[in-house]
Amino acid sequence: MGGWLRYLCRRKMRYQTFLHHVEALREAGFALSLDPSGAIRFFAPSGEEHCPLTAVCMMATGKTYDLRQYQEAGRELGMGSRTIQTIADSADSTSRTYKYFSDSVRRALLAGSFAGFSPPPQDEHTLVLEDEPPTG
Repeated sequence: MGGWLRYLCRRKMRYQTFLHHVEALREAGFALSLDPSGAIRFFAPSGEEHCPLTAVCMMATGKTYDLRQYQEAGRELGMGSRTIQTIADSADSTSRTYKYFSDSVRRALLAGSFAGFSPPPQDEHTLVLEDEPPTG
């Protein structure tokens, strides 16, 4: 039982928490980019290119990892190997060419990415017609 307790305590970040961090990347100064192949990328305020895993790791821990070091970044966040690989494969591809690609994970990553990068809402203009009786 002690091994399971250590395992559960070691895991720092769950998938849903990771998605909330993806939404917060804009506020942390990251710029969203979709490269021509469809890969989801973020550029740090310092100009470094990151995948979602390395960007969230940098924002959450302050540690910087190269794009190829996404496994290390995910482990630093306390995520499991399969979760890390599913996020990476889904962020890097638009099709099932990768073993752990998931349509639902890609949609969630894109939704979270765009949620943080959507333009601020504009005030709606209300059309007021004069000489119209009030409806009631």
